[in-house]
Amino acid sequence: MFGMTMTGSILTMMDTTMVGLISGTYQVGLYTTALKIVKLICNLIAVLSATLLPRCSYHFKSGDMEKFNALMEQGVFVTLFLAVPAVLLVIVNANLIIFILSGSLYMDSVPCIKVLAPIIAFSSLTLLINYQLLLPQGKEKVNLIVLIIGTGIDFILNVILIPNWQAMGACFGTFAAEAVMLCINFFFLLRHLGVKRLFNSSFPIALGTAAFILALNYTPRIEFGVHWNSVIASFFGGFLYVLVICLVCRKRIGALVRRRK
Repeated sequence: MFGMTMTGSILTMMDTTMVGLISGTYQVGLYTTALKIVKLICNLIAVLSATLLPRCSYHFKSGDMEKFNALMEQGVFVTLFLAVPAVLLVIVNANLIIFILSGSLYMDSVPCIKVLAPIIAFSSLTLLINYQLLLPQGKEKVNLIVLIIGTGIDFILNVILIPNWQAMGACFGTFAAEAVMLCINFFFLLRHLGVKRLFNSSFPIALGTAAFILALNYTPRIEFGVHWNSVIASFFGGFLYVLVICLVCRKRIGALVRRRK
């Protein structure tokens, strides 16, 4: 666990250090502004997921693999349910989010936060797989190796991209590193749960996401300004997202609610 935490910290420190050395403090400010917002949302999702789902380690250690797999399936569903709309909301409302949280001086970080937004989903799923699937099985070394691979990829891409793209180069490097780490972890999740369970968890989210995107594209525009248009479209899209998923997953959501009572 200590090695995993240290490697994750090194990944962030390496990005900011390289951006600072190559491109200067202003570019560091743009990168860290976007990254802090994304990481804050990731932490919120992690807390919400933890409150909705019990830990899987007990069922794994007791040998009750059916309950363990059922909880992992629900974990994937809950994580995607929270993370996917968060990604869309950040991308659509990036200008407003940066303006409110960081001020007009950091509006140049809007492209950065749009590139980093998918990390909300990548990181949330990676954490779920690490702490609910791999750690109960004693596979901490797998987590550490994956983090080292991600750090290596991030370093190589930073060297290539930051001189020309500055803060955006670091964002692309972080995006690629997080995507690769998720792909490696997803292999273990797929091997453990199988295609059917993963499809059952992700298909309702895909339907809700399609409804969300349609709402974003077809919500009527008003004359209150661009920011208000994005907020209204996001609210309507979020409503449709939740409605579609609740209609498709009535039994699953009911089971989650009953478990918490």
